[in-house]
Amino acid sequence: MKAGGSVMAGATMTPAPAVGTNGARPWDGFSHDMAEVERILREESCSGVSLAEEVCRYVHEAGGKRLRPALVILSCRALGSDSPEPWYAGAAVEMIHAATLLHDDVVDHAQSRRGRVTVSARWGDGPAVIAGNLLFSRAFGMLARRERVEELRVLSNCMMTMCRGEIMQNVHRGNLEMTEATYTNVIRAKTADFLAACCRIGAMLAGADSRTMERMAAYGMNLGLAFQVTDDLLDVCGDEREIGKPVGGDLREGKMTLPLILGLQSATPAEREQVRAIARQPAITPEEFERVRGVLLRYHAPERTRRVAEAYTQASLDQLDPLPESPARAALAALAESLSTRSK
Repeated sequence: MKAGGSVMAGATMTPAPAVGTNGARPWDGFSHDMAEVERILREESCSGVSLAEEVCRYVHEAGGKRLRPALVILSCRALGSDSPEPWYAGAAVEMIHAATLLHDDVVDHAQSRRGRVTVSARWGDGPAVIAGNLLFSRAFGMLARRERVEELRVLSNCMMTMCRGEIMQNVHRGNLEMTEATYTNVIRAKTADFLAACCRIGAMLAGADSRTMERMAAYGMNLGLAFQVTDDLLDVCGDEREIGKPVGGDLREGKMTLPLILGLQSATPAEREQVRAIARQPAITPEEFERVRGVLLRYHAPERTRRVAEAYTQASLDQLDPLPESPARAALAALAESLSTRSK
């Protein structure tokens, strides 16, 4: 582990509150680090091509949770490093994340994200794909210039895993017989592995030993599973004004989610056939979605889904036990505790 203590330049020493407490986020105590990430994002989004810059600026201004760069920074700081390297790695993972969302919106024909019109809906699929490619190349190029070879290897492997997850999800699109085990494999590859990679990279930048890197990656993996399961729950029970997109979107896109899987496990044959008939429709009306939601509520699928998310949250918290007390460790714990109770 890199020497130098747990105090980083510009950080406050007050543990950050959980998401949802007066709008605060667990990493708000690390405002200097996050401001540096934002600065690098602005600088690296420039391409010299007007349309590409306009699109990238639009993506940047949309904001977002900045969860992934925060995980890089907090994992590094929790292990005692005050290096500036997590700023660049944090910006890189956020650019990669933004690129994947641009491409996802093209694949899913999405019209809105984070309460705004998607890039593909506003400028077309071509500019959205090209902007995503630009962000990918900027992210990997920046790490290459800084000679972060091992971090590049982690992210490269992670991107391959994410692609496999997307392929698995598309293979099972509309498959109402999907098992919970298959679902878990999909979300582990598609979502959780990226968060695990962010935490692993933070530990790598702190000079941690292999055992500590694996522990931090396990924290991120379980955090990612909790995050995605909660996302599924919000798609059934969330407030559209808070989550920034219509509820029921996953069902309309043919994506199997944990509440649907758990609800169908308990439903009667007639109820399962009713859900199948609705899911086969090329366009699902709000009334039809309410009928599906009624089946899920009848068998307490949302509550059961919440318990699964809470179990993953506890598994992530367990990985933090050996870490020394610090503002960064407290922020990681607050983040884990907040994800399974978030409303957006």
